[in-house]
Amino acid sequence: QRAASLFAFRECLALAERGLAGVTKLPVDAGRLQLELGLHLMRGLALRFVKGWAAPELQPTFARARQICAELNDPPALVPVMWNVALFNMLRGDLPLVREQSDTLTVKANASGESAFVMSAVHIDGVWNEFMGNVVPSIELLNRARELHDPARHSEYSTMFGMDPGMVARAMSCRSLWGAGYPDRAMERANETIALSRAQRQPVTLIFALIITEGIHLYRGEADEAIAVGDQVEAMAIEYEFAQEREWGRSFKGAAYAMKGDVERGVQLLEQSLIDQDKINAKLVRSMWLSLVAEAYWRAGKIDDGLRVIDEGFAYVESSKEAGYVHELYRIRGLLHERAGRLAEAETALRAAVLYAKEREAKSLELRAVTALARVLVSTGRAAEAQSTLAPVLDWFTEGFGTADLIAARTMLTEIRENT
Repeated sequence: QRAASLFAFRECLALAERGLAGVTKLPVDAGRLQLELGLHLMRGLALRFVKGWAAPELQPTFARARQICAELNDPPALVPVMWNVALFNMLRGDLPLVREQSDTLTVKANASGESAFVMSAVHIDGVWNEFMGNVVPSIELLNRARELHDPARHSEYSTMFGMDPGMVARAMSCRSLWGAGYPDRAMERANETIALSRAQRQPVTLIFALIITEGIHLYRGEADEAIAVGDQVEAMAIEYEFAQEREWGRSFKGAAYAMKGDVERGVQLLEQSLIDQDKINAKLVRSMWLSLVAEAYWRAGKIDDGLRVIDEGFAYVESSKEAGYVHELYRIRGLLHERAGRLAEAETALRAAVLYAKEREAKSLELRAVTALARVLVSTGRAAEAQSTLAPVLDWFTEGFGTADLIAARTMLTEIRENT
């Protein structure tokens, strides 16, 4: 416990393994099983940060913890174990399995009457919906988790689950807010989460809040700010030896460098991070990282490389059922075809991106796609259609007017009106 409180996760892992080796010498009774369960959860906590959230070593650890819960007739610790198992499978990218586990977790959590358990179940359901592209349900669920979360119980939550699910839900809600078309509210929520994490003096939740904020800056087109936050992420990941968090931060930083024009450096960071995430079995949001790699190739004018990566992204979507970034894969495919002069193919891909985003009420993604589509329509002599397509989407927005996407859309619409 002392090692965990000091965030010395390698020491924590060694102590947990020593404890597990020694516990076999005790007589098999409820006391021993409770001790063994605690040691497995501690080992899982340490492994998650030292080896990565989806490290293969976690599977037998959580499987044994689940078995012990069954032997103890499903004690209160069952819900935290189920939450950790679902989170492990989420990071592996097994979203269909997580759907099943989320439903079971919700039933158990609701039956318990413990708000912390309900919060953890709502968190899993909310992030599953985000990764599946269900923007509005994701916002509703993550906001509910945020409402159930009591920051004063942070230490208690961390003891129960190995980390605080409510802090993760707070951070994840930022991305859903941005996706739904609220870029300023997303940034406000991100800053609020960082401030709360700093007040708690908790590096586990702080680095996660920073990573999400790094992404929000990138989505808003704020490359310099994303890189600055990415530097903080990298420093913390090195200090505390957080394997998975370092790769997430490095990927966002690579995309930010590409956005700034340093495409070669950006692609190198993104591709190396994908290789290293494979090594730690982390598959979640691979389609997002691939879309960012392909967009970097588009910036460099490397059309064939970009299309190859987009095809890889769609293949991953097909195998994993991860549906949260399909609109971006279509949009960037359209951009690549447009740059190659294949305007019919570009239009087909961009219309697919617009439709996909519209069906999921992902207004920020819809605006990106419809702006690119309007440009293609103008290029093919359909300025009036371009205006009628872009204007209603842009007019929907009530905030974020200083972000890159809204500036680009407004500039495009102004040029169309001035030239017709």
